[in-house]
Amino acid sequence: MCLVLVASVGAAAYVGHQRRPPTPVMGPVTEHGILRYALPVGWQVTTERGAGVSNVTAEEPRQRGRTLEVIVVPRSPRRSNAPGLISALLRNQIEGEPIDFLGEEGVLVEARLLLPSPDDGEDGQTAARIALSAAQVSGLYAAVVLRDGTGVAVSLRGESAFGPSSRKLIKEVVGAMQLVPNAGGTPISTTVSRPDEGEDAGPVDPELK
Repeated sequence: MCLVLVASVGAAAYVGHQRRPPTPVMGPVTEHGILRYALPVGWQVTTERGAGVSNVTAEEPRQRGRTLEVIVVPRSPRRSNAPGLISALLRNQIEGEPIDFLGEEGVLVEARLLLPSPDDGEDGQTAARIALSAAQVSGLYAAVVLRDGTGVAVSLRGESAFGPSSRKLIKEVVGAMQLVPNAGGTPISTTVSRPDEGEDAGPVDPELK
């Protein structure tokens, strides 16, 4: 009985270790449009730039890896606070914890989408699509609305985008983030940087993505 219990605990610990995402090493703080921040070393980065705005997506290079995304939402006089920005992004109102974000009061929320049970009448393909959609959206979201109405959101999404390691990662990205003084606009372009390449892959026509 004791041997069975020890084996069960050991197996659970091994599975937990396999599913627990590794703690990434952060790279240097670099400029992305109107913001400066650091990204994890080795993650594949895609950047979309235009008119002083830069949306950046970083993909973790592992099976069922996480997706880190930094989004800058153009200023709007109708947007008043961080919870409102989170609600607009997730199309749902979720309670969160206050955090310091670019010198303003932001919010950090945990979004877990509920999947339909097999009794809901979904066929296999539909259920698979719903599961994929949930994995792409579920995760941690941090947001702030600056005094001029510009919104900034950081998300860490995926099946393993929960727990202490992921919360530490998103808070580390937010904590090191800075505004670039007098950031100017640039023509819209998209670049992809892979871990095995030393430089960006170069501009790519957004229509061809």
